[in-house]
Amino acid sequence: QANLDNSSSSVKDTRENSRQQLKYIINTNQLVNHSHRIYLREGSLINAIEEVSQTEKIDLIVLGQKGENRSNTLFGSNCLKIIINTTVPVLTIPSKANYKPFSHITYLTELSSGEEKYDQLHQVADLFCARITLLHIGEEDIETYTKSKMEDQLSDLSGSSMNYQILLNDDLINGIQSFIKKNKVDLLAMKTKSTSIFDRLFGHSLTEEMMNYIKLPLLVFS
Repeated sequence: QANLDNSSSSVKDTRENSRQQLKYIINTNQLVNHSHRIYLREGSLINAIEEVSQTEKIDLIVLGQKGENRSNTLFGSNCLKIIINTTVPVLTIPSKANYKPFSHITYLTELSSGEEKYDQLHQVADLFCARITLLHIGEEDIETYTKSKMEDQLSDLSGSSMNYQILLNDDLINGIQSFIKKNKVDLLAMKTKSTSIFDRLFGHSLTEEMMNYIKLPLLVFS
C-alpha cells in the first residue's frame, strides 16, 4: 500500500510540476491576456493532440523547434509525426527564428491537382496583410515548352492576388535556399498529404550548415 501511495504521489507531483511550467510559459510570454486552457495528457502524443484538437476545435497547431536534432534532418521525429497525422494546419517555429510580422508568404507548389484552392493560405495572409508568392522548383533540363505550360498554369492559379515564380534547380533544398536568399520571405507554406514536395523535403538529410541557414517558420496544410 505504501508503494502505491508513493507512486500516486509521484505522479501528482509530476503533473503539478508540468502545470506550473505551462503557467510560467503563459505568464512570461504575456499569454495571460488571451483565453487559454491547460491540458495535461499521458500516453501517445499524437492521440493527445488529436483529442484536444477535436475537443477545442483547434484551427492551428504551433510547434517550437528547440535546437538541432541528432538525426540532422529538417525536423525531429515527434514534430514530423504530428505534421503527418493531424488534419489541422501546423506552424513550426525554429529556435533561431527572429520574430517579425509575416509580410511575404511563399507557398511551395508542385502544380498538381488538388492545389487549386488556397482558402486557408489566403486566411493566414489576410491576418498579416501579407503578399503571397507561388513557387515551383522544376528540373534544370526542363524543355522550354514545358516551362511555358507551367508558367501558364501558375498564372491561372495566382490570378491577381498572388505572384508566382519558377526556379530551375535539381536540388529542392538548394532551390529554396536560393529563393530565400534573393527574396525577403517571412514564412514558407506547403501542403503535406500526397505531395512529392513534402516527401522530397522531409526525407532529405540536411547538413548542419543548411539546418542553421533555414530559419524560417513553416506552415504545413493537410
